[in-house]
Amino acid sequence: MPSTYPLTLEMSPFNKVNTYQWFKEHTYYIEDSYDPANRIEAFRRGIEKDKVPLGIIYTHSDKLTFEENLGVYSQNKEPLFKRIPDRGRIARLIDSKRV
Repeated sequence: MPSTYPLTLEMSPFNKVNTYQWFKEHTYYIEDSYDPANRIEAFRRGIEKDKVPLGIIYTHSDKLTFEENLGVYSQNKEPLFKRIPDRGRIARLIDSKRV
């Protein structure tokens, strides 16, 4: 082990407040009978203070999802991290921004 190992542990950005135990005590999964189309119930769940609900809180079937609103997904639905970048295009973009 490197000699800086203890220093690395001391300086790491580890969250010592919101631990696994804290999340276990302060969250709950929304029950299967919950209707995510009910906007008023979704709002009520969203302002709860005792425990934070986990799951789909609200859906609106007439509106597009976040990804559907992004132009980058209009022609290719594949996630960005799975795409092979066009390095030539990136280089040209960078060169066009140089002063």
